[in-house]
Order: sequence, then structure tokens, then C-alpha cells
Amino acid sequence: MPDSANLSSALGDAVTEGRQFLARLESMTQALGSELARHEEAAREWSAERQAVKDEEDRLRATLRTVNETIAAERKRLSQLEREMDAARQERDQATADRDAAAADRDRAQAQLAGGAAELARLRDQLEMVTRDRDALQTDQIQWGLDRERMLGEVNQVKEQAAGLERDLGTEREQHLALQARHAELTEASAGNRRSTRTGKWSLTLCSAVA
Repeated sequence: MPDSANLSSALGDAVTEGRQFLARLESMTQALGSELARHEEAAREWSAERQAVKDEEDRLRATLRTVNETIAAERKRLSQLEREMDAARQERDQATADRDAAAADRDRAQAQLAGGAAELARLRDQLEMVTRDRDALQTDQIQWGLDRERMLGEVNQVKEQAAGLERDLGTEREQHLALQARHAELTEASAGNRRSTRTGKWSLTLCSAVA
């Protein structure tokens, strides 16, 4: 994020400046220490000026104490700046991770959207196929209904024809039975006539032989 990057850069600059200032204070401390050592030597060498040197020594000690307090304060401020810089860096890293995660989520969403579009197209194709099959089935059902009515009509017609044939067959059967009975009567009468004729011929032959 831009604000986080600017804050991190500003904190880095502040830490660098604090370190430079601390280095200058530490150098000043060393210089003051050296100066104090020279004054202490001078105090031993020039006892006549001891009070002035002592006053200067007190002043230098006070200055050194102030510098040490300033160094401690700067070190504390520098530590605080370093912590803020670390926090800003972590915030920037977290923002980067969140941005990467959002990009990954967006890519996954786009991939899912593309997959959903493909699935929708496939379902539409299946729906069109089912619709065509349904229309064809309805057409077949209508045609089957028409064929069924036609076949039922033909079956009824055949039944009527069969009933007529059955009636004709019954009539013919009765006629055939009557013919069979008549034929039997005629056959029996013919057989009786043949027996009578054979008996008469035998009698005539026997009479001729006796004579």
C-alpha cells in the first residue's frame, strides 16, 4: 500500500538520522571525556587554579550527564522508531499477502465462472436435446394414438367379419349335417334294395336247379 511504503521509508530515514545523531553524541562524549581528563590533569598540575578547574570539571560532568541522558533518550527513541519500522514492515508484508490472496481468490473466481459458463452451455445443450426428444415423443404419441384408433377400427372390422364367418360356418355346418343324414338314409335304402335283389336272384337260381 502506498501509505505503508511511505511510512516505512520515513521511519527508515528517522532511524538513520537517529543513529547518526547518536554517533555524534557518542563522539562528543569521548571528546568531553578526553577534555575532562585533561582538566583533571591540569587540576593536579595547577593547584592554584584548582577552584576554576573544579568548577569547569563540575560543568563538564553536568554536561556529560546531560549528554548521557540525551543518549539514553535517543536510544529509547531509536528503539521506538525501530519497533514502528518493524510494525510498518509487517503491515506492508501483510498487505502484500492480502493483495496476493485477493488476486488468487479473483483468479479462482474467474476460473469457477468460466467453468460455470461451460457447465451452463452444456446444460443448455442437454435441455435442447431433451426438448427435441420430448417433441419427438409427443409426435410419436400422437401418431401412436392415430395408429391405435386405426388398428382398433381394423380389429373391430375383423371381429365383425369373423362373426359373419362364424355365422356362415354354422349355417354350412347345419347344412352339412343335414346332407350327412340324408346321405346315410340314402345309403341305407340303397343297401336294402341290393339285399332284396340278391335274395330274389338266389331263389330263382335254386328253383331252376331243382327242376
